[in-house]
Amino acid sequence: MRGIFTCFDSPSKVFSSAFDSMKPGGWLELQDSDLNMQRMNGSMDGTALQEWSRSVIQGAASMGRNIQVTPHFADWVRDAGCK
Repeated sequence: MRGIFTCFDSPSKVFSSAFDSMKPGGWLELQDSDLNMQRMNGSMDGTALQEWSRSVIQGAASMGRNIQVTPHFADWVRDAGCK
């Protein structure tokens, strides 16, 4: 799956459904983005790019969509049954 961070109301349910549908030995690959743009050294603080990413996140939230889900993917995959 790629670019799903904006697609589903409940990505955790999608992961559970995917694992429930797999045959033994099957696998699920995830490649996604996190729009919360920052740098560890703080050099992005206050930049137009950081403000843009915050605006996109806030805009999605104002429409009822949380797009800050990628940090939860590993936990959700484990909860769905991945060992």
